[in-house]
Amino acid sequence: MKLDKIQPIHLMRFYNNLAEEGIRANISYIPIPQFIKAIDTISITKTAFAQKSGISYTTLRQACLGKKVAAGTACQLSKALQQNMHKLFQEDSEKTTLSPKTIQHYHRLLSSLFQTAVQWQILLSNPCERVKPPKVKPKESRYLNDTEVFQLLDYLNDEDIQHQAIIILLLYTGMRRGSFVD
Repeated sequence: MKLDKIQPIHLMRFYNNLAEEGIRANISYIPIPQFIKAIDTISITKTAFAQKSGISYTTLRQACLGKKVAAGTACQLSKALQQNMHKLFQEDSEKTTLSPKTIQHYHRLLSSLFQTAVQWQILLSNPCERVKPPKVKPKESRYLNDTEVFQLLDYLNDEDIQHQAIIILLLYTGMRRGSFVD
C-alpha cells in the first residue's frame, strides 16, 4: 500500500490483527521437573552456571521457578547441562496475543514514521494522530509485607556492610528494579 493511501481504518485493522490470538511468533518453553533435578546436580553456584550458560541469573531463577523461557534460553541451558532440550523443557502450546504495550510500541513507531513523512512533505497529515492505540493497564507492584521485611533484615546481619547499606536503602526508599527504566 502506498504511504499516502494509508487511512486510520487501516491502522485500526492492523492493531486489531496484532491483538489476535496466535499472532505472536516466538515460542516459549516451560521447564519440566527433570530440569530442576539437573540444576540441583550441578557442582557450581547458580550464578556461575548462569554465566557459563550465557544467560542472566534472573532468567535462570525464573526457569528454576517453572516460568516460561524463550527458545534460545532453553537451548542455552540445555547445552550447558549437556542434555537434550526436549528432555528438560516442553514447548508452550498456549497461543498468546501481543500485549497492549507491544501494540502501543507499534503505534509509536508508525506515528514516528508518518510524522517524518509529514515533515518531509510527503504526506499532509499523520494518520496515527486520528487513531487511539489500546490502553495499557499499569502492572500491580509486588511489595514485601512486614514479616518479609523483618526476615530480610535478619538475613542481612550475616552480610557485609556494603550489602546491608544497599538493601536498607532500597527498603526505606521504596526503590524498585524498574524505578529508573521505562
